[in-house]
Parts: sequence; C-alpha cells; structure tokens
Amino acid sequence: GGGGGGAVVGIHIRYGMAKGGAFGGCLPPVDYYLKCLDYYRDRFGGHVAFVYASEPSGMVWFRDEVLTKDANGARDVFPVATSDPVETMAVLSKCDASVFSYGSYGWFSAWLARGPVTYSAHLTNLKELGHCETVLRSGAGASNHIPQAWIKI
Repeated sequence: GGGGGGAVVGIHIRYGMAKGGAFGGCLPPVDYYLKCLDYYRDRFGGHVAFVYASEPSGMVWFRDEVLTKDANGARDVFPVATSDPVETMAVLSKCDASVFSYGSYGWFSAWLARGPVTYSAHLTNLKELGHCETVLRSGAGASNHIPQAWIKI
C-alpha cells in the first residue's frame, strides 16, 4: 500500500476501440489523466510511481498527448514493459491504486488491485457519453458498473 515505502499506481488506457466506431467518444479527456497523476502524487505524498499500459497506438497516444503535458515532467511514469495482455493484467492487478479509463480490461485490473481507483467524471455525464454509442445502447450507465468507493475525477 501507500504506507511507508510508497505506492505504484496502474493506468490502463483504453484507446484502440474507443478511438472510433461504436466506442467513439468513450475516451476520457487528456486532462483527466493529468488530474489523476496529481491526485495520486498528493495522496501518496510524492512517494509514487505510475505504470501505464495499452495497445501500441494507445501507448504512443498517452506518451505524446498526456505525458508531454505533465507539469512534473513525467519523471515518475513508466510504460509496462510487455504487450502480452495476460502479463499486463498481472502487473496492473498488483498495483496499489488504479486509474480507470474505460472498458472491461481496465475495470477488472482496477478491481483486482483492490486499492483506490479514480474514474473520469465524463463517465457519469450522459451529454458527453452521447458520443459513446455503445454505452448508451447498453443501458448500463455508470451507476451499474462503477463501485461507490471509486473516486470521480
């Protein structure tokens, strides 16, 4: 946990399917990720490292669109060194805290980690999610799949 030795926060970026098609509009905005980095740095008193994972285009997007804008210089943010989905899930599920973006893979890795989880406020904004056809058609809504203990950012 975050007690004495610091914490590792896992970030799964749902990118490929969410970038277009039925999942278009589901991606959290860039500033969500930046706010999460700051939130966990404050929560753990700066004693934190972040690991991020996605498919290849998501890794590039996160590096180019998010990490380049991090006021801290992203000195504490590292890519997961595998593209194997099983190994990636294992790494993310062992983190002390999680940043949830969207989708079942990110949800399960955050849930399995059992630490604090942040999620984007846009997931509860039906006006914004109107661009995410799949969520609207499912009728699920955030209240049915985001645990109450998770932290809206």
